[in-house]
Amino acid sequence: MEYICHGSFGIANLFQEETMHPLFRMATRVLPGTMTGPMHMIAQSTTTLNRVVAPFLWLNSKIGSFTYDRFSKLAYKAIDLRRKDPLPNGRKDILQILLDAESEDEAARSEVTDGVFKVEKKMTPAEISVNTGMLLIAGFGTTSVALSFVCHMLAKHPDIQEKVREEVKQVREKYGTLDYTAVTQGLKYLSCVVDETLRVFPVVVAFTTRSAREDFEYKGVQYRAGLSIMSPTMVVQKDPKAWSEPQRFDPDRFLPENVALQHGMAYQPFGQGPRNCIGKRLALIEIIYTVGRIVERFQLETGPSQKETMDLHFYSMVCEPREGPWIKFSPLPTEEQA
Repeated sequence: MEYICHGSFGIANLFQEETMHPLFRMATRVLPGTMTGPMHMIAQSTTTLNRVVAPFLWLNSKIGSFTYDRFSKLAYKAIDLRRKDPLPNGRKDILQILLDAESEDEAARSEVTDGVFKVEKKMTPAEISVNTGMLLIAGFGTTSVALSFVCHMLAKHPDIQEKVREEVKQVREKYGTLDYTAVTQGLKYLSCVVDETLRVFPVVVAFTTRSAREDFEYKGVQYRAGLSIMSPTMVVQKDPKAWSEPQRFDPDRFLPENVALQHGMAYQPFGQGPRNCIGKRLALIEIIYTVGRIVERFQLETGPSQKETMDLHFYSMVCEPREGPWIKFSPLPTEEQA
């Protein structure tokens, strides 16, 4: 939460010490309150009955739970404040970058000079609000769940954990610190561990969507143009047609030479294509850096309450551990103690 708020919105706050902070409480409720209620179920079960569904959506707005809408209103306020009071010394956070972003839509072209169109239109507040909301979700809700899954897998596989720890040690010796360059260019094996964890336990299980451009038939089933098809991420990422021994945890699957052999759509924890999750890179950097710091200081072991299998709880479009994971963190001896 502190990462995302500081890097995205310029908010410096110790949320670990202020768990009752309004922003923290709102952030914890965004995902559990998204796409809930009986009216949402009705709306999601149709594709062509827009006029029929509209009254149900209106009714749900009155009696249902729209936690994302409440955050959007807060985002609008942050946008207005930032427009009136930009960051000093030309500093940039993600919100400021979005405010500075220009639309590339042809409709936004407002001036022609020497036969060249110049784009003048800025992103709308609604577009910025949606993107900042996605960043908060990616940087806090889903990332914290992904982090727990990674720690769980390292605790279950001590040999892989030790290999990660050795890599972190070598990277720190090379770069002197775990800064952006060290994390993105040095922690290659840890990155593979994170990727493999998100293959086995994709946090977002319903995200990648494609819309049919024209009518077509597939295996005897007719599909109409405009129909949206959502990929079942967890099923795809454990499909034996795309993955050998899909139930086995093997970070080597994501070494460069093996990635080149993968089907382009077989791995999609952040979606696929040019409109994949806007918070993908930020989320991965957060996870890799945090796990690197953890294994430097602690030995991870599964706790006595941890079952062999991980029971999952699904809500909205997200899955997380139903209970746990139960992990024992044992401090490693420091160089002075060794």
